[in-house]
Amino acid sequence: MFIQDGMGTFAMVRGEQRLMIAWADNPGMEGNYKLFYNLKLHGPNI
Repeated sequence: MFIQDGMGTFAMVRGEQRLMIAWADNPGMEGNYKLFYNLKLHGPNI
């Protein structure tokens, strides 16, 4: 897990499968986004 300045990542690994969640408190995107999440799954059977 990594957290700094309102942004962070959390990663879990099991064998060849990986799950990563990233978030930002105010990503600077246009619109009314206050909190932004990004979810990534990687593995041979996903």
